[in-house]
Amino acid sequence: MSARARAARARCAEDDLGAVVAVVEDRDGGPGPLADTPVGVKDLFAVAGHPRYCGLPPDRAGRLVDTEPQPEDAEAVARLARAGAPIVARVASHALAFGVIGHGVTNLAAPGRITGGSSSGSAAALAAGLVDIALGTDTGGSVRIPAACCGVVGVKTTRGLVPLTGVQDLAWSLDTVGPLARDVPTAAAALAVLAGRDGNRVAGHLWDGSSGDPASEPTLPAPPAEPPAADPESLVVGVPTATRRERLDPEVREIWEARLAAFGAAGASLVPVDLPALEEAHAANGRVLCAEAAAVHANGDWSAAPEDVRPRLELGHDLAATSVARAHRVGQRLRAELRAAAERVDVLCTPTLPCRVPEVGQATVEIDGVAEDTTPTLTRLTNPWNLAGAPAASVPAGTDADGVPVGLQLIAPPGGEQSLLRGMVAAAALSLDHR
Repeated sequence: MSARARAARARCAEDDLGAVVAVVEDRDGGPGPLADTPVGVKDLFAVAGHPRYCGLPPDRAGRLVDTEPQPEDAEAVARLARAGAPIVARVASHALAFGVIGHGVTNLAAPGRITGGSSSGSAAALAAGLVDIALGTDTGGSVRIPAACCGVVGVKTTRGLVPLTGVQDLAWSLDTVGPLARDVPTAAAALAVLAGRDGNRVAGHLWDGSSGDPASEPTLPAPPAEPPAADPESLVVGVPTATRRERLDPEVREIWEARLAAFGAAGASLVPVDLPALEEAHAANGRVLCAEAAAVHANGDWSAAPEDVRPRLELGHDLAATSVARAHRVGQRLRAELRAAAERVDVLCTPTLPCRVPEVGQATVEIDGVAEDTTPTLTRLTNPWNLAGAPAASVPAGTDADGVPVGLQLIAPPGGEQSLLRGMVAAAALSLDHR
């Protein structure tokens, strides 16, 4: 066992933040690009020989998910292990990955504030220095939201780029796997490993006019093994006009505008982008997510789900099929608009969250004098890109007046991870001197 893996396991064993579900022994890694890079795995992924509770108490989890020791690793876990990474811990999730708060997990980057979710343990473990890479899932923002809350980097991949084999479903047309890390180069290295080199096929529903023949579907380009050099002069950054019209916390807007100005000062071009479907995408994603989650758990005992999850399962069960079908149509339109925008811009840029990171237990947030429920507010800028199947990332953008992290979101069209990485590297190279 390497000294780094041993030290990471010791830190995880002493965790009192609620981030670690269980320490994983005897997975010490080996040679490879991720050698000596300790990994925490969200407790939705199969880890050979371990149960998975998917964010539920062990005494209730079996009423909704398979809690038996898993016979083999999820493919994403196996890819990291084959690249030499020691797997040191299973980390916490919001129940069933169906929430963005992260109950019971402490955010060391912002004490008293939520970690975000559902990949709460992944981001919290990174912020606490327990691991160097963490695996998460993202169905409506569940990698990017905790990354923004905890001041780390989180990448939501194109739907289909990273296999979901061995990952508990939440909503099959929206679910994605993605890495979290403390910096862009480490996130990029993990992304390259997760994407693999074996011609992953994009999920067919992302390609309008699909032939129906899986063998004829296009493959997704693999991200580069090394992140590109920072080259903001060649970057064209799209600014969604719909986001300009969004209700944003004044400090969040100020920091976003400062980051856009910094892109421009570094030589990047800033271009306004009109995406009409974006106006409808937040609500549409919510309908698809609730309906598919209800279908995934149709045979489970919903009384075992916590109070903040059960009502959304019930809502999904009661949604009309026509409503869900119209929501998928919004996703098709947004994908088409993104592809058209990609002819003019490399990435889009928005805040990750429209509000500052809420305090623990805060049921509503106030933006421009309007009180909003916390959960839908947190997903307002992130979940449209799940509906579109597009890759997106959150990178640190600075802090608010209280020293709490604020995240910057970058988005590319489906299959555009290389452009996304260019934007992430350029963003990371900008001076974060705001407060």
